[in-house]
Amino acid sequence: MVLFGSAKDHEAGNEILAALNTEQQAWCRNLAGETQLDQAVILIAACKAIVTNDSGLMHVAAALNRPLVALYGPSSPDFTPPLSIKARVIR
Repeated sequence: MVLFGSAKDHEAGNEILAALNTEQQAWCRNLAGETQLDQAVILIAACKAIVTNDSGLMHVAAALNRPLVALYGPSSPDFTPPLSIKARVIR
């Protein structure tokens, strides 16, 4: 599991890691704030599936035709949906 986000998301990523047991932590990397866009695109292209919020990286995953689940909070998928037949939206 790879966690993406901006530098401000890094602490939230650490909280996710802390909630995992030791074996699960071995399979998880918190890259929030540590990748450039081109690096994130390459990593997303290699992922088997993506779980994301409504973000630019969601649209990258959709454009790369990766299976994805998009989580929407206050924003609406009616205006900015992931444009992929492999995407599912949760409101």
